[in-house]
Amino acid sequence: MLEVRSLGIDGVLEIVPKRHGDARGFFVETYNAERFARAGIDLLFVQDNHSYSAAAGVLRGLHYQLAPRAQDKLLRVIRGSVFDIAVDIRRGSKPLEDGSLLRSLPKRATRSWCQRASRMVS
Repeated sequence: MLEVRSLGIDGVLEIVPKRHGDARGFFVETYNAERFARAGIDLLFVQDNHSYSAAAGVLRGLHYQLAPRAQDKLLRVIRGSVFDIAVDIRRGSKPLEDGSLLRSLPKRATRSWCQRASRMVS
């Protein structure tokens, strides 16, 4: 089961999977193609990256997506926290108004998804 909510920009979502826990710890199904598809997220993963920031306050990346090289981005935090900011810079948008901010925390197993779209900064 997934809890999915829009973050204010078309194609940018917060995904919170069901967490099963007891005294030993917890288990979270982080990806299930069928469940994601039922939630309207149809992905075909072709690349998986892992990054580590040694110090707090690191700016990890600024991504400008433009076809034909645009990619879906699925972010998960396993330790610490991340402020994931997406700004819509597509023609006709109001970048200072059409944006989203999500604080991703490992405790909730929160993930953010930024659908491949032209002219999106995340």
